[in-house]
Amino acid sequence: MVEAACRLEEEFQMEQWGLVEGGHDMDRVAGQVNLNSVSAFLHLLDGDSGHAGRVEALRGAIEKLDADM
Repeated sequence: MVEAACRLEEEFQMEQWGLVEGGHDMDRVAGQVNLNSVSAFLHLLDGDSGHAGRVEALRGAIEKLDADM
């Protein structure tokens, strides 16, 4: 669903003007890779503790960066 919303304009243009082989199909794959990599990263952050654990991990990382500066 998110991917479809992100690609709305390009899909509209493809309906109007057609598919540019080696262009539009690569954009689709690149979008899928980006979304899947974010999904995998968040899954790794979650571990067994779920969303609350992710939020705490991100806060800890930000605090550590602030302390290092």
